[in-house]
Amino acid sequence: MTDIDARIRGLRVIHGAMMASVVGVSAIAVVVRTVLELDIDGGGIANLLLGVAGLLVLTGSAAWFVIQRSVRAELQPKLSAIRTSAEPLLGVVGHYHRLVLLRAGLADAPALLGAISYLAGGSILGLLFPAASLLLLLATFPSRAAVERFLEGLQQ
Repeated sequence: MTDIDARIRGLRVIHGAMMASVVGVSAIAVVVRTVLELDIDGGGIANLLLGVAGLLVLTGSAAWFVIQRSVRAELQPKLSAIRTSAEPLLGVVGHYHRLVLLRAGLADAPALLGAISYLAGGSILGLLFPAASLLLLLATFPSRAAVERFLEGLQQ
């Protein structure tokens, strides 16, 4: 197994664990609200959590844009050397690794707050955050092909 494959494998474990935490917290919230019919009167805090989750999505999106540009700027001067190396992916896999972890973390926080908001207030809007997070995490699941696309994207 190459260093690239080992890193991707590690990222898959982390990515999967983050997806499992979103599913787990959301499932607990749904079970408590619907199956156990536990009615928690947390309307005020639930609305606050929804607002905070929305704010996290906005600030996280802005942060993601800035971080991506920063990584791209950091790699641009090294691209010709990376392209001509024996294993070009080795030159970018560390940066890809960092971006995958950051993106997963940025997606995870609003998802968990949304699920807790649903638990506290019962608004189905709270469950949209975990659903969107899971879709993003699934769409960006780490792979060798994704590292190759990352490198190609840097060259454009």
